[in-house]
Amino acid sequence: QMHIHTVGLLIISDWLSNYAAQLGFSYTEDIITLQRDGTYVPPAKSKPPIIRNASNDDLPRLVEVDHMAFVPPWQLSSNDLRQAKRIAATCTVATQDDTIIGYQLSTVFRKSGHLARLAVTPETQGKGIGSALLDQLIRQFSRRGVTTITVNTQSTNVKSQRVYAY
Repeated sequence: QMHIHTVGLLIISDWLSNYAAQLGFSYTEDIITLQRDGTYVPPAKSKPPIIRNASNDDLPRLVEVDHMAFVPPWQLSSNDLRQAKRIAATCTVATQDDTIIGYQLSTVFRKSGHLARLAVTPETQGKGIGSALLDQLIRQFSRRGVTTITVNTQSTNVKSQRVYAY
């Protein structure tokens, strides 16, 4: 009745694995959490892209970028992205020729930040856009006293792991 065809389950405790299998869930891939601690801020890049705060008017383009950067089931719907932006501590966009080519969306709880989403258009991936968004986020969090930042990614997503490991 609700037209739901796929449900994902993120298993954090092993005990849930047995029940998940009984309910028809099957293993797809591992999600890893990376964590950055400390107050070190990397040196600024010589020529970063233009980065600004996202506005509500940017939401349709953020959905486009998200759908270009991710495959199902990882794509966010317009409603999901609107809700995520609404509760985010920060949401910034990278632009090129006044066109949004990437964005990040993050949350904060006390002294900890979480990079909930980083998406860059496929044609601009590998050109430092994701790193520039991450650099700006680290600086912004540092000014707010955030000393720990986490991010989740798929164990198979080597590209994102390279961005986060610098």
